[in-house]
Amino acid sequence: MRTTLANRAGLLGVAAATTLALAPVPAHAAPATLTPAVAQPGAAVQPGADAAAAKWRTIQHKSKLTKVMGSKNWKRKRHVRVIQVNARCWGNDTRLTVELQYKRRAALGWAVAKKGRWNCDGRYRTVRIHNAGHSEYRVFLSVGRKHTIEFWFQYYG
Repeated sequence: MRTTLANRAGLLGVAAATTLALAPVPAHAAPATLTPAVAQPGAAVQPGADAAAAKWRTIQHKSKLTKVMGSKNWKRKRHVRVIQVNARCWGNDTRLTVELQYKRRAALGWAVAKKGRWNCDGRYRTVRIHNAGHSEYRVFLSVGRKHTIEFWFQYYG
């Protein structure tokens, strides 16, 4: 038989396996039984573990027949980085403008973090920021003519 690298590796593997199989087992070693790890109901369950899961949480939801609408001011919670506004309006003859604003230093007032503008067709649109770092935020919505505006001001955390 011609010996190649593959043959040698195969023979060494067989030899190593037979020596391990024939090795004596110490008396204090119990035979290993493999049992699947199944969580017992009620064992080690944290109360409120589901409540702490990251999900979209609504700060404010509002629907109103108006031309201009704003949200309440919201103080950002620690570790919250993603904030969004879902908004829609009805009536094809005008456009909806959504501004997600943040508060600058007291003398400087409010600035626009993100702005979106689209037709009032009844479909939800989203304005979202991913790296929120200012302490206070709010939403400002406006349409050209009086229409029903609905919005959700939300954060992820």
